[in-house]
Amino acid sequence: MVPGSSADAARQRLEAAEAKLQRLRSAIEAGVDPAALVEAINDAQAQRTVARSELDGALRRNLLAAAEVYAMVDSLGDVGRELNRAKPEKLQQLVREARPGDGLHPSRP
Repeated sequence: MVPGSSADAARQRLEAAEAKLQRLRSAIEAGVDPAALVEAINDAQAQRTVARSELDGALRRNLLAAAEVYAMVDSLGDVGRELNRAKPEKLQQLVREARPGDGLHPSRP
């Protein structure tokens, strides 16, 4: 996950809400009157619900549907056939001009 992303922020809010709920449970177990903590518990539960919803939405936005993947692959056409047709000097030029991260480095599989 990219630091600073909406999913990361939602995950942090979810963890904070769950930690708060755990502290409230511990206080009740230690003898604090549960009625005195109702508002704090309700607030923490609401924060947890919102954070879970935001996290689910952020994660869904990062997923590609199978149809989207197939469309991307289809848009490439028959890459193998085109590479086989290419002149060797053009392929060498392509490799020389490839930027790092393109996956076109001859020293790598």
